[in-house]
Amino acid sequence: MSDMSGGRGNVSSRQRRPKRRGLQAESAWIAMKTFFLEQEAAHHASETLLEQGLPALDLPLCIIAYEVQDVSDDTWRRAKLILLPSWPIIDGPTRRIAYQFVQLTHDPIVLYLSLNHTLRGSLKPNNKSGMVCAYPAPMGISAASVHILPRAQRRIFTQPPPEILSAIFGCAIEDKYRSWRPTLISFALVCRDWVVALEHLFHDFGSYTSGKTAPDLVAVSKCVQAKPQLGKAIWYLSRSHFGREPYHNEQEYLDLAIAFKNVLYSAQHVRQLEIFDTHSSLREEFVEALRQSRDVRSLLINSYSMEEEPKYRCRPTLPDLFRCFQRWSRLHELKLFGWDGPNPFLQTVEQFTIEQTPPLDCALRSIQLFNGPITGPQLCNLTAGSHSSLSDVHFSAIIGLSNAGLKDWLLEVACTLRQLNIEKCSIAKTRDDEEYALDAVMSHLTLLSSMRIEGDVLSELAVLRKTSSSTQWKCDSISFDNCPGVNPHGLVQALKYTGWHTISARRIFEGNKPLLEEGKAIAKERGLNFW
Repeated sequence: MSDMSGGRGNVSSRQRRPKRRGLQAESAWIAMKTFFLEQEAAHHASETLLEQGLPALDLPLCIIAYEVQDVSDDTWRRAKLILLPSWPIIDGPTRRIAYQFVQLTHDPIVLYLSLNHTLRGSLKPNNKSGMVCAYPAPMGISAASVHILPRAQRRIFTQPPPEILSAIFGCAIEDKYRSWRPTLISFALVCRDWVVALEHLFHDFGSYTSGKTAPDLVAVSKCVQAKPQLGKAIWYLSRSHFGREPYHNEQEYLDLAIAFKNVLYSAQHVRQLEIFDTHSSLREEFVEALRQSRDVRSLLINSYSMEEEPKYRCRPTLPDLFRCFQRWSRLHELKLFGWDGPNPFLQTVEQFTIEQTPPLDCALRSIQLFNGPITGPQLCNLTAGSHSSLSDVHFSAIIGLSNAGLKDWLLEVACTLRQLNIEKCSIAKTRDDEEYALDAVMSHLTLLSSMRIEGDVLSELAVLRKTSSSTQWKCDSISFDNCPGVNPHGLVQALKYTGWHTISARRIFEGNKPLLEEGKAIAKERGLNFW
């Protein structure tokens, strides 16, 4: 660098002519000589241009300031070219580039800078590290070039359109990398227009997402109350995302229940929702908060693993859920690990079903019900709009469902049902000679490919009446465990005609191993899997 005098440096290089080694060596020397002659001509031409003055050339130049900085150490001689701060330099002398020569091209101007040290670096002789280099000196001319481009004629690009910004922000959360939350916050701090990145920060409060430590639930509640548009940006909301530990202190639990209720109330566009329970004093407010959204597509009511739940904690009842489902027309996945309700065996349940659990319009595809009361009419109303969509059903430890009610419901959804699991459910018969619901409707379940049963809900007729699959890959499977209605001898005979490809019968042939071996022989002959 130089001061305002703008000193110019010339490059003088002395090259020793190599010994002749045939035509190749001579050609290389001629090419090198030609290169130096062209460079010398360019240097003289640039001197003439500089004497006349570059402004007279009417070129669109811009003001730049570079500095060649010495970064040598005990081992290496080297330098680097750095761009100085914005021009003019504040509280410092005005500087200009010390250039060697100027070469004119079609659009840019190229300044060839003379350097005292090569930018590539050279090893110092007798250095302290004792390093030895096969090339003791740099090859070629120690110089660097700076291209000065003309000022762009197009309009200055000030702010990307919203769709581009959205794509930029979306990349930060695409793979759920650990630092995606701090990355979005960094985006929001760029400028006022980029504050919308915070909306992406609120998109995903779903379970099992990372983004380092989950936000504080109370703090999130205050944010969405102060700026409702942030609450409307929530697509995935899970109570477990803010911590899964059960709170035994009632006041602490109440504070968090209020905070989650406020977040839920503002999340009017939430699509995937997971809840646990709420404080008993907030039941109605909690249900109203659930009903604020019309875009819920997946609902999970989870439960803590606790021996005894405190009395101040409650979950929505089935009528409460039906009130929500009536507004959630896009609901397609339902997974309930318990819900509150009256004893389903009382006579008041019939009136309760008709008045407070009306038929729904949502097209459910998957239903999983665990540990709760439900009757046959309630189940039929729950899936009233799902006769052409329901394919996966799982019942576990539910009460209140009668054998006749189960039969009526199965007949309604038989044409689309593909997977059915019934485990540890109390399904009562009105008469001892009443046929099992699964036995009665098995011939109608033409698409059923997987069934797992535990309890007294079927007999060997459910195996006998299964029709063969029309698909090329026959993989229909049935598994039943501890089913007192299954006769071992009848099951062995059913293996001769069944359409099931895989049959697993546990605790059916206890103490009768010869009969089990007979069944395996029949299955092997037909190409079935049986154990």
